[in-house]
Amino acid sequence: RIDVRACTSRDLQVQDLEGTLDLAVAIDVLHETPDPASTLRQMAAALRPGGRLLIREPRGHCPRAVFQVELAWAREAGLTPVPGPWAFGPQVQAALFEKGLPAQG
Repeated sequence: RIDVRACTSRDLQVQDLEGTLDLAVAIDVLHETPDPASTLRQMAAALRPGGRLLIREPRGHCPRAVFQVELAWAREAGLTPVPGPWAFGPQVQAALFEKGLPAQG
């Protein structure tokens, strides 16, 4: 099921989905958002434990150094990289992340 949301430049409007999504994707857009770290935090919060986030950015508009910072923000949002390699072609850089299971108490 795909649920399309109208978001603002700073809010994805997904608070009601917290902890429920199996998959979130950011294709060729994360570098365009005003606050990519916040966008990643919102996406991570919406994922269920074991849910995944795919980040894909075009090399021509998102330099490797910027992409590496985006990946660090995803880790800071509590996501763990899923080992690749990911073959999307020479003009694309991509990474897959997974939300960990809740801590056992």
